[in-house]
Amino acid sequence: AAQAAGSFRKLVVWSLPAAVLQVLVGGPFLVSHPVSYLHRSFELDRQFFHFLSHNFKWLPKDVFFSGKFQATLLGCHVLLLGYLCYRQRWLDTAVSNKRALLAVIFVSNFVGICFCRSLHYSFYSWYFHTLPFLVSYVGWPWVARYAYLIVVELSWNVWTPYRGDDKDGTCASPKASFVLT
Repeated sequence: AAQAAGSFRKLVVWSLPAAVLQVLVGGPFLVSHPVSYLHRSFELDRQFFHFLSHNFKWLPKDVFFSGKFQATLLGCHVLLLGYLCYRQRWLDTAVSNKRALLAVIFVSNFVGICFCRSLHYSFYSWYFHTLPFLVSYVGWPWVARYAYLIVVELSWNVWTPYRGDDKDGTCASPKASFVLT
């Protein structure tokens, strides 16, 4: 228990610069329009375009837009992060090992991507650079590592609209959508 408390203290101390930066950047908005700023930052009731989704396009629209689906994704996201934090002993390992700290940050980001209700192409730029590290960190054979990276790259770069549903040609193919899920 004492070791966990010490690890948590280190984590808080290491997180302070990021928290201070967030407050400095958001400060002017927090002072002038605090409610609007926080509401728009965490807009949990926002509805995304089904036809622009790259990961859940294969779901029927009524499921995609349902509050239960949204709550399920958020709950699964939180549960998986909690499980990984406990199971992988993130608090203990991340404060003592730079590679483990990087893994915690990258895995947390990847879990967030996995449970996003709607992924757009810009999201790929948020995590593509972490994938080589992640596949090497999990210890897969080199063939599996490269195969995974190729499949993800191809999934994001397939730009085939759904027939009859996307008149502007702005959607990924159903196969790519399913792979990204």
